[in-house]
Order: sequence, then C-alpha cells, then structure tokens
Amino acid sequence: MKMFSTAGTRIYIGGPLPLKVFDYAEADFADQDWTEILGHEELGSIGDTATEVRTKRIRANRVVRFKGMREGATWELICSIDADDPGQAALIAAEKTNRNYAVRIVFPDAPDGGTPSERLCIANVGRAEEQLANADTEAAKVNFSLWINSNIVRVEAAEAAP
Repeated sequence: MKMFSTAGTRIYIGGPLPLKVFDYAEADFADQDWTEILGHEELGSIGDTATEVRTKRIRANRVVRFKGMREGATWELICSIDADDPGQAALIAAEKTNRNYAVRIVFPDAPDGGTPSERLCIANVGRAEEQLANADTEAAKVNFSLWINSNIVRVEAAEAAP
C-alpha cells in the first residue's frame, strides 16, 4: 500500500463535457485545456454512493436493503479568495451555467521520474459562495460545491519508462 499526504495536490477545471449514458474513461479527457485552481485549503470528499432500496419481508420480520442507483458526491472545495486566479474565476463562471465541466485532481505521489495518480470526472458547479471569516485569524474564503455527475476515473501513478 502506498500512502501519501494531500499536501501538494493540484486541482484543475477543464471545459464543458456532456453527460454520457455510461462511464467516462481516461481518453474522454484527453483533449481538455486544464486551468489550475489555486488557493485550495480543504479538498473535501469525492466518490460515489449507492442509494438504499428497502423492502419489508413481513414473514421474516426483516427489512432487506440493497443497492439502487449510484450518486456522485457533492464535492466541497474551499479556497482562500484570489481574485487574480484564473481557476477560481473559471469555477465562478461555471456556477452561472447549467453545464458539467471536466475536473482533474493530481496527487503528489509520482515515483522518481514517473507520473502521479489522478482522478478525473465531470461536475456541475452548484455553489460559489464567499465566506467572510474571522478577521483576526482567517483569510476570506470562497466555498465551491461541485456536484459530481459521472464516475471517478482513476489514473494510477506509474514508474518512469526504462
């Protein structure tokens, strides 16, 4: 098992991508022009959750649960406000639309000379809300909610080519 800290993680927003009937693959993101989002302080959680389907089995005196549809997380990304950051500006602009955008996370786990692991997905930016925190202890923040509307494509870290 390879463990790593999220310190040094990079986050990017790409262009709009349409919903697909089935899962995305790494190749679906190949033509994206990525803009890095700076100033992130909290990375939040990403992933899928299955909805719970329940049925009552009266004779067995048991409620049986099983998985239904899969739902992407609401990814809460918190950044210190940076009016000069093109990535934050892109997220704020994306919030004003109804479109899904490509999102890329690059972890700081590359082997020497190799490539890092990544996560790719599409998300609708549902919130871009300024948080004017404690004046003595915190910088003003912008809180983004990204509604993940696809599977999470996992790209594993790779060793350098021989």
